[in-house]
Amino acid sequence: MFSGDGQILLSGGLDRTIKLWDVATGCCIRTLMGDRLYEGMNLRGATELTNAQKATLKVLGDLI
Repeated sequence: MFSGDGQILLSGGLDRTIKLWDVATGCCIRTLMGDRLYEGMNLRGATELTNAQKATLKVLGDLI
C-alpha cells in the first residue's frame, strides 16, 4: 500500500511487522511490531512440551 503522495510504501510480514519504506531510496524508514504474547518469557526449563508447542512459543516471542 502506498501513501497518498506515493512517497512511502507500507508492507506487512508474517513476522507481525509492518515496515514503512521510502520509495525514492528503497530504505526502510520504520519498523512497527505487533504485540507478541510471550515476548521475553523464558520457558527453557519447561518439561513435557512437544516440538510443535516449542515452535509455537518461539514464534510468539519465548526464549526457548
